[in-house]
Parts: sequence; structure tokens; C-alpha cells
Amino acid sequence: AGIVGVGFDNNHAIGKSVRMPTVPVRKVLKDFEAPQTIDYLSLDVEGAEDLVLSSFPFDTHTVLVISIERPTKYAVDTLKNRGFLYLRSLPPFKLRADDEMWVHSSLPNVHNVLATLGNPEPEVREHWVKPA
Repeated sequence: AGIVGVGFDNNHAIGKSVRMPTVPVRKVLKDFEAPQTIDYLSLDVEGAEDLVLSSFPFDTHTVLVISIERPTKYAVDTLKNRGFLYLRSLPPFKLRADDEMWVHSSLPNVHNVLATLGNPEPEVREHWVKPA
């Protein structure tokens, strides 16, 4: 399940494919009257994480804690530029620890959270390296 297309986790449909309209995150947050401060966001959209991050309304909403599946360099740079700090890789799912947890610098007691729960940020993420 998920978005099918070049650059996404699902680059070709398996079985039946259905076209569905999409809606920008900004519209979803506005239509459902989401609070300006969002405690937690799980960003796992089958390879479309960069697409979501590129249009996320950081100008009107602050996310305090975000988990993201296999963040690309673009995602990592975007999070850092938006005031997020790397917390840790999440326990492996399917034998890989590709999901990461990030906290916003405005999170209350952020330095205590980092000291208690944080791990050093990896210099290279395995999923950035293409297999030979």
C-alpha cells in the first residue's frame, strides 16, 4: 500500500492499483483544526517522506517529536534546518533500524531528554548507501 511512482518505495503497482486524490498536509491540518503545537508525528509514507516534509507548514505548526522512516539526506537536512535534534534510531523493524526519532529544540527539557534517551547521530546511514 502507498504511493506508486518513481522515487517512492513502491515504484510499480503489484495487483490492483487505484488512483486517489491527495491533499496537502497544510489543508489537512487546517480542515481538522490541528493545534499549532503537535506533540508527536509519525512520518511513514512509503518513500514519500521528502514530499511531505517539503510541503509541511513549519511556518504555522511545530512538531515536538517526530519519527521518520528511512530519512534521506534531504529529510535530515530539513529537520535540522527546522530546529530538530537527532534523538535515536528506533528499535529495528524487519531486522533494520532505519526509523529515527527527532525532537524539536523547543521541547520542554529537551537537553534532559537527549541526555537520557539520546544516541549519537550516525555519520552515515546504511540506507543511504546503495548495495553493490
